[in-house]
Amino acid sequence: MSVHDISDEGSERPGPSSAGAVVTAALLGFNLVMLARSLRLLWQQDTLLDVTTTSSRPGVGDVLLRGFIYCFIAAVVAGYLWFTTRAMWLCGLARPLATALVSLGVAALLVLPTGALLRYALDSNAGWLTELLLLPALSALGYASVVRFVLGRYGRSGAPRPTSRTAVFGAEMLGVSFVLVVWSVWMYYWLARLGIGMSSAQEPASLIVAIHCVLAVLLLVQGWFLVRMMRVIHPAGPVPVLLLAFGGWLVLAVLAGVAQWGLWELWRVRSGYEVHIPLLALLAALSFGLVVRRAHRRETVAEGGS
Repeated sequence: MSVHDISDEGSERPGPSSAGAVVTAALLGFNLVMLARSLRLLWQQDTLLDVTTTSSRPGVGDVLLRGFIYCFIAAVVAGYLWFTTRAMWLCGLARPLATALVSLGVAALLVLPTGALLRYALDSNAGWLTELLLLPALSALGYASVVRFVLGRYGRSGAPRPTSRTAVFGAEMLGVSFVLVVWSVWMYYWLARLGIGMSSAQEPASLIVAIHCVLAVLLLVQGWFLVRMMRVIHPAGPVPVLLLAFGGWLVLAVLAGVAQWGLWELWRVRSGYEVHIPLLALLAALSFGLVVRRAHRRETVAEGGS
């Protein structure tokens, strides 16, 4: 994929420096593992749904729900690959699609064997905590190394100006990623508490402190990722745009919660994480997309008037 394939505006902007492009790639790699973990947790929720329906024939609703989950997971995977390619293109890389695919392959070569080795060599607690932080870091290293090599080999072209379509779809992907990653960190926190509570031995205080520190680091990196990527797709005021999008998502989430409560009161309709999380992710995509669309339109009008 070349710049001419994916650009619909000819203007350019200063864009990130070469070091900035490497940092952006590292954050994309880090977030890739976090996103994969959240999708795996969502897949496991569908597995639990499958277990609960083995005693009887699944109804139409179960089949539709399972299809919805599979379509959602596939859309997130495809969307994140697209977003990675666009982010690399906006950073001035000459071959964004090839760079994204090679980065994905290098990250997989680093992450998969290391994860298997950690699960084999370390005990459950140490291996779980090490894997939680080390694997995203290895993926970030793989992405950063590939981008650094590409920049050294081919140089950096002028960073194109993000189009409205790129900015809106990128913001929607950021909203989905935000919900999925924060949910996965929340689930890991409660799984850790559940494991400590069910353990027959008294867990050391250092383990509890280490769990909180690791999860806090993951959330901090996710915040850095959101700000950095929003600056890539919408350079003017990324933090206020993010805050406004987050506020809009909270309002939509509350309205969705009220609607679900009404469904429960009227028809006793129940749903679990396999419905709540994709719904919240789609609401975040809606809020992020609308806010960025409005900000991009306002910026375009201001530039046209000046």
